Amino acid sequence: FTPFFLRDSCRESSHVNPISSQKLFSSGELGIPANQDIVTVEKCEIIQNSSDMDTLKVFWRDGHVSQYPENFLRRYSTVDNIKSARYGYQPFSLWNKTSISEELSPKSLIVSYDEYMNTSLGLYRTLKGLHSHGLVFLRNIPHQPINTNHISGVESLPVDNIIVERIAERIGYIKETFYGTSWDVKSIPNAKNIAYTSSFLPLHMDLLYYESPPGLQYLHVIENQAKGGESIFVDSFAAVKEVERVDKVAFEALKRVPVTYQYDNDGEYYYQSRPMVIMQRDQKVIEAVNYSPPFQGPFECHTDTEGFKDFQRGLAIFESFIEDPKNQVLLKMEENSCVIFQNRRVLHSRNEFDQMSGKRWFRGTYNDIDTFWSRLRVMARE
Repeated sequence: FTPFFLRDSCRESSHVNPISSQKLFSSGELGIPANQDIVTVEKCEIIQNSSDMDTLKVFWRDGHVSQYPENFLRRYSTVDNIKSARYGYQPFSLWNKTSISEELSPKSLIVSYDEYMNTSLGLYRTLKGLHSHGLVFLRNIPHQPINTNHISGVESLPVDNIIVERIAERIGYIKETFYGTSWDVKSIPNAKNIAYTSSFLPLHMDLLYYESPPGLQYLHVIENQAKGGESIFVDSFAAVKEVERVDKVAFEALKRVPVTYQYDNDGEYYYQSRPMVIMQRDQKVIEAVNYSPPFQGPFECHTDTEGFKDFQRGLAIFESFIEDPKNQVLLKMEENSCVIFQNRRVLHSRNEFDQMSGKRWFRGTYNDIDTFWSRLRVMARE
């Protein structure tokens, strides 16, 4: 460890407020030539505690004394240890239709509503499943109360009792969008979004035209008697790994070529440009995927270069993988169930349905990914 790192990481009450845990100085102060005594070590001692955990005691030239527990030093001794401490380096499981079918059991990726809402174990199982596979199903949800206007016959949900919002708040705060705090997924006349029709909805991710797209998406099945409308889910991380296996040059292009995503409709104009594949800083682990053809705008990069041809090859391999039925989970979602999935990992789709054959009413909402990671880290630490 460098003297700068140790002094910058000091947790004594003169450096970090013991109540708020907020740092009381700027890292820039340590680099000022006049402050060199602050980052000059006079001597160090090892304090042996009654427990198995020793402490490093550092005496600085300016008279300050810092103490660093052994577990702190081990945590920051390697990049792998740093990631592991934040649950960011735990391996995730790539899946296809066959492999995930083995996980769709009450012991793994299916959790009862009561266990999820009322037990720490149920919540932790859900969080771990979302990390490892990107999706979890809740079953046996109480019936959603519905209000019916006695004049128009229009059905709506009571604003103080929307079950999917309670489900999302169990993990963290809801991410409100221009669709509201939560939103209906059902066929409506003259829909501004293909999700609100009965048409086939291709594989995609939501709101990639946002600077910070939703991290978790929730879809609560209130009614689902219509013929058709099966839900489809695909692991985009597995598709990216297939591109890397088949054509490494194309894989690199997916990390580099910007794709335009936009929503310019109904008095709204949202826009972002981002590559399809985002990697963690070490470039070894996938952090997120961006794929949403229904909301893709014109490319704003040169499309006549070798690099773009590499991108096209990678996109073709990716799409061949996700459109292969052996890599898709297709199921008719049960009423009083809810799927939770990582929006920037799991692609979702819906088959066309016959809106005259019965009702189909889902209710959805979102969390930011930060609240998911926060809850998972806290529970893993406990």
